[in-house]
Amino acid sequence: MTDFLSKMNQTRIGGGKLRIEDDKIIGIYEKCYCDLPKHTENLCSDFCDCSGGWYKKLFSEVLGKNVIVKKQKTILDGANECTFEIYIV
Repeated sequence: MTDFLSKMNQTRIGGGKLRIEDDKIIGIYEKCYCDLPKHTENLCSDFCDCSGGWYKKLFSEVLGKNVIVKKQKTILDGANECTFEIYIV
């Protein structure tokens, strides 16, 4: 898993800051990649669930296992970066 995450980070796929912490994978985006928030004021961070869905699809397909993704903080909520926790179940 460490090698896989390192290769993903080298290509900046998944934000380029994937790491293992405790029993989970942490995914971080330093900027918002969605166009909608750039053109809409006060957009709810529920729109960040698409990034969580992207992580879920990626890791469930690559690992052949179910994953749970939890949104921890987002740029839309005022954080400096978006952080997601990915749990393999």
